[in-house]
Amino acid sequence: MTERCARIAVTLPDGDLAAADRLARTLDRSRRLIVAEAVRRYVADHDHVVDSPLDATRRTRLSRDMSLSAEARVLEADEIAVVPDIGAQQFESPRIFRTFDVFTTWRQHRSST
Repeated sequence: MTERCARIAVTLPDGDLAAADRLARTLDRSRRLIVAEAVRRYVADHDHVVDSPLDATRRTRLSRDMSLSAEARVLEADEIAVVPDIGAQQFESPRIFRTFDVFTTWRQHRSST
């Protein structure tokens, strides 16, 4: 059974095309088969990225955030960025932060003391 194929145009750097052609000659394969295999492997290596739960979580969060007014987003950001008073207390590694903003605020606070 023959697999259906689509015709596309791809622009590659000269060096990449030359490397693909060398490999095709070495393996006695067509350029089309080399490129198709490269695409299949790339997709397989990155398949987890396409529908990862993290992506869905980020999309959900972005959608929720964008439904807020600009003022509400700023107020929420201010609330998240509040740094607790750590005083002279020493922390042991590792540290866990709810968000990157909390981390950067903590780092700025730590470097100013």
